[in-house]
Amino acid sequence: YEFGGTGTTINVGTMPSGLQSSISSGTLTISGTPIFTNNDYSFSVFTTDGNTNCSQVSQTITLSKNQSSPSFTLDSGSYNQTIDLGNSMTPIVVTYGGATSSLTITGLPYTQSGNIVTIDKTFTVAGTYSGTITTISSGGCNEITQSIVVTVNAPVVTNTGGATSGGTTTGGTTTGGGGDGVSSGDNTSNTTSSTNSSNDSTSCTDNNTYTSIVIGSQEWFNVPLQTTCFQNGDNINLIEDNNTWSSTTQPGYVIKNGYYIYNYYAATDSRKICPNGYRVPNSNDWRTLFEYVKGSNSLYQLGIDLLPGGVTGFNASENTYRGKGGEYYENQPLSYYQTTSSNQFAIIGNINVDNPYTQVNNINTNLNNAGYCIRCIKN
Repeated sequence: YEFGGTGTTINVGTMPSGLQSSISSGTLTISGTPIFTNNDYSFSVFTTDGNTNCSQVSQTITLSKNQSSPSFTLDSGSYNQTIDLGNSMTPIVVTYGGATSSLTITGLPYTQSGNIVTIDKTFTVAGTYSGTITTISSGGCNEITQSIVVTVNAPVVTNTGGATSGGTTTGGTTTGGGGDGVSSGDNTSNTTSSTNSSNDSTSCTDNNTYTSIVIGSQEWFNVPLQTTCFQNGDNINLIEDNNTWSSTTQPGYVIKNGYYIYNYYAATDSRKICPNGYRVPNSNDWRTLFEYVKGSNSLYQLGIDLLPGGVTGFNASENTYRGKGGEYYENQPLSYYQTTSSNQFAIIGNINVDNPYTQVNNINTNLNNAGYCIRCIKN
């Protein structure tokens, strides 16, 4: 794809494994060999930024599998699971077809009935257990390999001794800095905890209380960061002027429509912007989240699950951001999030009724002065 226009940014949606994209001199190239675990994949290429008076454009790419190639379908369960020791994993049930004559399963025990394979295990020791599913076929096409990761957490140890300073979270139990209460959680996919980010003996204090949600192996804020200072108490620069925003190389923030928007320099500053025990996610953290939530769902379902009212509780709704030139983009159909990966940011939402997927942008340039909301992730 060739793209242009003043300040225009091009974005690529979540692609199937095996594909990659790159940008050079106004040209986006998508290449590679897709690995199909479903019959069809759809993703979008779309623009953002540019002139606020111009309409954005998007195009959907659909790839269909050669029916003589190997295939298998996830009937139930998930390839990535996190459970507590003593709880049972959800059995992974797959059905193979197409040119597949059998499957090779490694790392985890399984049973088979016809072309249906069930992977299940009872765990007696905490740890991370990995496995793979690989097709065996005679059609001459590339075989499919699917990884499996089951994380078994040790029993939660609840702190009953009162406050934990600095707002740290331990084993699903969180106490706010200076508080004397303890709220416990079971560290499953719908566990919610809260943290108060106040620090002692500092010139600037973030007195907000943030709630978090465990999704797979990660714990995320399910509300946006709203601080004006770093962990050590130093203030972050409030930058409202467009010229200053576009030219600064210093940490900066601004508040627009109630959202706290931070540039890349604030997100990556060594003084740390997130509360103690949490950090700003990098682009791989976002990819891990999207892959876990997507599972066997369509990209459309991925978007629904992460939006307000979705089953994950992530509640993506930050629809305002600031361009690298200082201009604001408000009431967007997408939510934008800052990362610590240079020139990379995350996107969640629906473009329009024809492209209702969650999107992930990871290729752009000169974005350090663009500003996005932050969702902190546990260390």
